[in-house]
Amino acid sequence: MIRFFFKSTVLILILLNLMAFFVRRKQLRRRDYYDDGVVGFVDDDAYLYERSRRKSDGGRNRVYNDDDAELLNAETKKRDDDDDDDDAHVRVSFPKPSTPSPPLPPKAPPQMRISPECDGLHSSTIQPHTEYAGDVVHWGDTNDQPNVELCCMQCKMTKMCNVFVFNPETKKCWLKKQKELYENVEPGTMAKGDNVAWTSGTIGPYRKREVGTDGVMKMQDVVESEKTKVVDVRRKEPKLPVGQETRTRECGSPAVDGYAHVEPPCLVNSITNKEFDSTETSRLEQIAWIEKHASYDGLAVRWGIGHKAATAEQCAQKCREHVPGRGGGPFNDLPCNAFVWCDIANDICFEPDAHVHTAGDCWLKFTEVPERVEINQRGANDDPFDGFLNENKLTYKMRHVKAPDKVHWTSGVLLPKGWIPSNGTLGPRAKW
Repeated sequence: MIRFFFKSTVLILILLNLMAFFVRRKQLRRRDYYDDGVVGFVDDDAYLYERSRRKSDGGRNRVYNDDDAELLNAETKKRDDDDDDDDAHVRVSFPKPSTPSPPLPPKAPPQMRISPECDGLHSSTIQPHTEYAGDVVHWGDTNDQPNVELCCMQCKMTKMCNVFVFNPETKKCWLKKQKELYENVEPGTMAKGDNVAWTSGTIGPYRKREVGTDGVMKMQDVVESEKTKVVDVRRKEPKLPVGQETRTRECGSPAVDGYAHVEPPCLVNSITNKEFDSTETSRLEQIAWIEKHASYDGLAVRWGIGHKAATAEQCAQKCREHVPGRGGGPFNDLPCNAFVWCDIANDICFEPDAHVHTAGDCWLKFTEVPERVEINQRGANDDPFDGFLNENKLTYKMRHVKAPDKVHWTSGVLLPKGWIPSNGTLGPRAKW
């Protein structure tokens, strides 16, 4: 009996030691499992393969984070639940690593499909060595794009943008907005030529111009209404209300020296500006006196390049709506009492300056004595206005071979009710 008890005790001890050996081995394996950064393997073969692979490359690929530790604990629980003898298992919970998870690298953007109008090699709306004008939608100094195609696509996907200007050297991409874009007409342009670094383009839709029955585009006629009148080019003196004193140009002719001497404070303090009623009611009641085939002088209170209007009447309305102090620039505090519009029948409106003036450009200006406005161009720029001859007796057309047979522009002035303008006087630009 004693011998049997002794043998039984020895056998039980051997079994307990074997069980303790296998439990300890399992615990050690799990500790290595975490220390080696190997997580997420549901069988020992996969674990041993991954462990040997990572040790062979010196641990360079060892990566684990908070999610890995949680996955390891979950896997430990799963293995314990699968064992026959639950009491023989000791669940081990491992601390989370102290080092933060490394940030994931940014994903490469998907390949963007370039639309035909943004194809820099084939699009007719993208022009190198050109800087288009327009109101800024997205500032270019904070907007880099690798090429003009992506600059164009960004404009296409941006609300309000229909003009983009890209610098191939600095990669700056300016997004802009012009009021109207016309089919087969170059938009308002700031600069153009081989020395211009910019590449510019446009995004439709484009407005179509009306064509006459003979297939020729004709300049619009001025249709008189309650607020729109046609200038009588034969009237030599203005008609003023009773008691209104004749006004003079206190600050001189702006163009006499290419506008170099112009001083805004002088114009602000001029009688013309002081007598101008800038209240909204008064401005909107002004009468527009309009002349076809004429370009009037004045100082721009609203730059015309890229500032579009579909008709001369619309340009006149923009002049009425202009509020002094909101336009910016050196003449910000002056009202609008004159306007110059490039008729949309013309692809380009000629002017002897460095800019490119295109269909629909609407210039808002201030001029002293608008009832006797200064004329830059009129009609055919010749007879009977001999003032177009310069000191060498050269005609306007001889001096400017690109000048049209008739002036491209339509111009006008705003005057209160009861005022009638004269045919104006030829200004210094008429002799340029």
